[in-house]
Amino acid sequence: MVWSAREGDGFSGLSAEGEEPLPVEETGFFARGDILPVLGRETAFQSMSFQLEKGKTSDAVKGNDGYYVIRLLERKAPEVPAFEEVKEQVETQYRKLKSQDLAREKAEQVLEMVRAGKPFGEITDGKTVTSVDTGPFSRVRSYVPRVGSSPELAETAFSLSKENPVPPEPFEVNGKYFVIRFKSLTEPDWQAFQDEKENYRSTQLQRKADEVYRQWLSDLRKQRDVKVAPLS
Repeated sequence: MVWSAREGDGFSGLSAEGEEPLPVEETGFFARGDILPVLGRETAFQSMSFQLEKGKTSDAVKGNDGYYVIRLLERKAPEVPAFEEVKEQVETQYRKLKSQDLAREKAEQVLEMVRAGKPFGEITDGKTVTSVDTGPFSRVRSYVPRVGSSPELAETAFSLSKENPVPPEPFEVNGKYFVIRFKSLTEPDWQAFQDEKENYRSTQLQRKADEVYRQWLSDLRKQRDVKVAPLS
């Protein structure tokens, strides 16, 4: 397709030949760290957005679920709104923070009980405190089954042992608090290790390919007549 958005034609109708137009969304104003409709908390998207000048268009930005091309329509200076305008938001945020504080306090209480040797089955109530078994997981990745992605938790888990089964503090992952305890260490499956190694290698190659792709787009941007492959 001919990349005409940079010359001011807008994004509407942009597509590769024979394909449906690319989806176009307008975010409205947002601040750093905001969760955006449709996009969520796309850090790469937000980082690029705050680097752009008004009316300028970015190169392709790789996000969690694909690539984005961003045009900054308007920038508004930050201001302190009247309390009545944000009263409801303040109350909601306060309740959220208070809830997080209570959750951490509860997690610390559970941690003390675990340290004292109390079984998880006697601590859980099925509502505010539940128990899960992650099953075996690898130190190659930071994802912990039934918990989520947490490099800190995963790294700490591999420092635990039968002699030292409990970490010094709970972990916060995606708004939830976890208390972990060492259960067992499984000897590695060497075939699985080789598979993991190949997966890691493929991930690194893809990352390098993405870097080359962005550089390629940047070079094309300097040309008078720019044609690019469809975004995916």
